[in-house]
Amino acid sequence: MHLKYISSFTIILLISCSPSENNSDEYPVSKKIDFEENLHGYSISDSYRWLEDFTSDESIDWIQRQNEFTNKFIGKNKYKKGLENYLNQIWESESISIPYKVKEKTFFYFNDGSFQQSKLMIKDCETCEARVLIDPNKFSKDGTISLGGTSISNDASHIAYSISDGGSDWRTWKVMNIDTGEVLKDELKWAKFSGASWENDDSGFY
Repeated sequence: MHLKYISSFTIILLISCSPSENNSDEYPVSKKIDFEENLHGYSISDSYRWLEDFTSDESIDWIQRQNEFTNKFIGKNKYKKGLENYLNQIWESESISIPYKVKEKTFFYFNDGSFQQSKLMIKDCETCEARVLIDPNKFSKDGTISLGGTSISNDASHIAYSISDGGSDWRTWKVMNIDTGEVLKDELKWAKFSGASWENDDSGFY
């Protein structure tokens, strides 16, 4: 092999083996604590159980260090631009749920990609144009109140729906007249992990 090619190969090899800018960064240390418990006859080791207390000073400090390390990486323009373009592509895609029918009315969720939360749509008949029945984006200015479960009455005249504030598991159930859009005064607070089932005569729901 010619000398100049040997020299070039050596330089390339040295460059490729040298530590890169990313590799020179050290990952934040995640403390490990010896912890073991017996669950249903199985011995389970969990060295990071302390992180389950996410409000502790140690957990908050760990989260801050992880975020700082991540921002060093994604904050670089060559990565940030690519991530931004990719996220814009997947976030701004149109989506529609599987429709379901009660009596002559058809219900489905729709998002054109720009809504923070999908809207509950309704077609009042087979040939009717779809309209917005419930728009959770209007529940709050900052988008922290979301639409939870829904249940249509047997005669498709009313809908019971729950709302969640700030992602809470505690829900408040409300009732709306589907034809007029009027939200009734009836309200059920402090429901958790529950759907709604209408009585056969639609006099109420459980």
